[in-house]
Amino acid sequence: MDSAATEQFASFAERNGIRRVFVHIDPDLSVADFEAFVARCAAQRVDVEALMGDPGWVLNPHHESFTGRLAWVVAYQARHKGNPAMQIRGLHLDIEPWHLPGWEANKSRYMHSFLQVIHNYTQQAHAMTPPLPVTADLPFWLHTVPPPPGCGGDYHVDALLSTLDGAVFMTYRNTPAVLADIAGPALAAAARHPGKSMDLAVETRNCDEEGRHISYHGLGLARLEADLAVIEGRMVPWADRHRIGVVVHDYQGWTEMR
Repeated sequence: MDSAATEQFASFAERNGIRRVFVHIDPDLSVADFEAFVARCAAQRVDVEALMGDPGWVLNPHHESFTGRLAWVVAYQARHKGNPAMQIRGLHLDIEPWHLPGWEANKSRYMHSFLQVIHNYTQQAHAMTPPLPVTADLPFWLHTVPPPPGCGGDYHVDALLSTLDGAVFMTYRNTPAVLADIAGPALAAAARHPGKSMDLAVETRNCDEEGRHISYHGLGLARLEADLAVIEGRMVPWADRHRIGVVVHDYQGWTEMR
């Protein structure tokens, strides 16, 4: 994240109307470089949010890879107390326990732990000065995970949206019609939680064979831009109850498109 990379991002963000960016936090991240990046983003009204996550946190919520990153964020925020323009605007969690070995056999246990982790991490972020809103990556198929006995089918989605300040639903498909179709349950769930931020996501990285129906990689920049406009148009009906948006994963994949 040197000065040249910061300027490249700033130019890219201006051309593409980017208003929010998730920056992966590493405890070894240079504070000076990050400050320069945040300042440049603030000048363009781009919100910078701290991105962190690991499936293993579901098994060990106090793992040093989390506590170290959170401590970095706390120290950074304290360093810029009284200067909101230089502060991190949110915490974005990318934990994804469905990537853990044994997911199929341990869904109930892992999801129970996931809900607890999200709740605990959100409480910690809300206790900061200033409080940090928390969002998380959630799969579009989350409603299909069996609920605990006696609970409704949308238990996990509703529990997470009740705790979080918003969610990014990973609706990775490379046609607006199919994306809208798989996003239906997520949008329905979001409608039950007005006031939350709610984003759908598209993929630009190379996903090998799987990517033929998931990613925009190889389909061209013009196709991506046209489809993003269609997707954003279809989300307008929800704009009166949510902060609506489309998230592009990720910066590298997007900048490599031609």
